[in-house]
Formats: sequence, structure tokens, C-alpha cells
Amino acid sequence: LSVDGAAHETTDPAIEVGYGSVTLEALYLFRNPDHLRPFVVGGIGGFGLLSRDDQYDYGTAGGGLVTGGGLYYFFGETFALEFSGRMEFVNWEEKVASRIDDGDSQNVTTPVESEGIAGKLTFGVSTWF
Repeated sequence: LSVDGAAHETTDPAIEVGYGSVTLEALYLFRNPDHLRPFVVGGIGGFGLLSRDDQYDYGTAGGGLVTGGGLYYFFGETFALEFSGRMEFVNWEEKVASRIDDGDSQNVTTPVESEGIAGKLTFGVSTWF
């Protein structure tokens, strides 16, 4: 299970866009007698974008697929450095505009037939149990 989120600035300094996902993923670690071991990863999940402008919230959500791979460099049996890349292919299903005024909210929902792609590079430390 992977839970990710990121905040991105826009050309308007008052508006920021948030991107988040929850995915169920499987990882295959190739057998290699050396310390350097390649892996592939794949999964499915849900994705969302949200931005706010004054009293309005704008969002879109949809399901998607994750695919990627990388390398682990093991320093022992349970400690490794990781370098990986992944792509997220999202099928946006609907967009929502919400207005909150004096505690009362109004929503407008519109179906979307659009797709998006996000990429991510990771360099980090991993611990294995």
C-alpha cells in the first residue's frame, strides 16, 4: 500500500495545487548475488487533484495504473539505498467545483473523459523486515 501527496505552485502565487494518490502495489525484486539488485513495480489505485481559489475548491479524481522499476543497493540483509522511477497513468472520471459560504457548501460535478500522466524519481533509504 502506498500513500503519496505533493503540493505544487502555479503561476498565480495565491493558488497551489495538491496531488495525492492511494495505490496497492506489487514489487518483484530480482535475485542477484551482488549488492545491487534491480526491481519492477506495478499497481492500481485512486488519484486526485485539488486547488483552492478564494471561496472555491476545484478538484478532479479518478483511477489509474502505476508502473516502474529501479535498483536497490544492499549494505546488509535489511538496509539498502534505492533509486527508482515510476509512471502513473490516470483516467480522470469527474471534476468538482465547491463553494463554501457561511458554512454552507454547494457542489457542481461534471464527468471528465481525460487522461493524465505523472512521473516520479526517487532516491532514498529502505529498510526491510
